[in-house]
Amino acid sequence: MQVRRWLLVAGLVAGALVCVRLAVWQLDRLHQRRALNRRMEAARWRPEVDLGGAASLPTDSLLWRRVRVRGRFDASFPMALRNRSLGGVPGVVVVQPLRWAGADSGVLVERGWLPAPDGATVDLAASAEPGSLEVAGLALPLAGRGPRPRAGPVLDDAPQARARVPYGLRSLVLRRLPGPGVPNWPRALAAPELSDGPHLSYALQWFFFAALFLAGAVFAARARPRPRPSQP
Repeated sequence: MQVRRWLLVAGLVAGALVCVRLAVWQLDRLHQRRALNRRMEAARWRPEVDLGGAASLPTDSLLWRRVRVRGRFDASFPMALRNRSLGGVPGVVVVQPLRWAGADSGVLVERGWLPAPDGATVDLAASAEPGSLEVAGLALPLAGRGPRPRAGPVLDDAPQARARVPYGLRSLVLRRLPGPGVPNWPRALAAPELSDGPHLSYALQWFFFAALFLAGAVFAARARPRPRPSQP
């Protein structure tokens, strides 16, 4: 009985240590998130960049900055990213390459959000924007798990959409922001929110679980074994 009790105590202490390690990891994620928020905030205050004339600038120096580009949306590649909700309403985000004048290259643009009850089915042709135009927005990293083959114009993420375009695109995605002259549909999305995310609350939860494990270990260590009934 004594051996089993101390094995239980050791297991509870080990569980507490694991919980503390997970809490520290969440705090580390929180510090990383805050550092990224500071970089994003600083980049947004830098002067706007003409993306078509910034071919010599590395992508890292453009991320999170306000950019502007002139060109035409390539009607050969209407695409959308599935399962993108807005205000709790399911929909898609319309993405399309924009080719700037006089160059066989361009940039992938998040044109905006459209409602779709199933998060996938949408009439992309109805939201076409023909002709030459100017798009202003925010340069965002290509977030996703990478290009994977998928049939049809409705895709999973921006890297997958970029991989379908046969000519050169910048290694970023331009999110068109709301403003004068921007069409109502697809609805332009706001800049990403600068928040701490859930990391602090997760860390507190792990610390709470660690306290529960330690309390259980103390209780198990102090518990007195039940006396065995005497034999008649």
